[in-house]
Amino acid sequence: MTDNDNDWRKKAACRGLTEDKGFDWFPARGRYITARVGSNPSGEIQTLLDICNSCSVREPCLEQALRTGDAGIWGGTSSRQRRAIKKERAKGIQTDG
Repeated sequence: MTDNDNDWRKKAACRGLTEDKGFDWFPARGRYITARVGSNPSGEIQTLLDICNSCSVREPCLEQALRTGDAGIWGGTSSRQRRAIKKERAKGIQTDG
């Protein structure tokens, strides 16, 4: 991967929003609630998702995490959600992230 492949990171809405500033992009297992019927992310996690959802580079961020298997919130998805996306893609079904 070249430096140009990661240029999107310079435009990321989360850039500079680090844990020491109160942004935990890598919540402990079980703290992130996926979109199941009747469950919603906590207020803290929803704030992170709102940042992702308004980000202009959400798609390349999501694709990076799908390629690398990175843990945490990437492209507005949890690790569990990305595993589901990868399974669907393996079946030949394109899903939205």
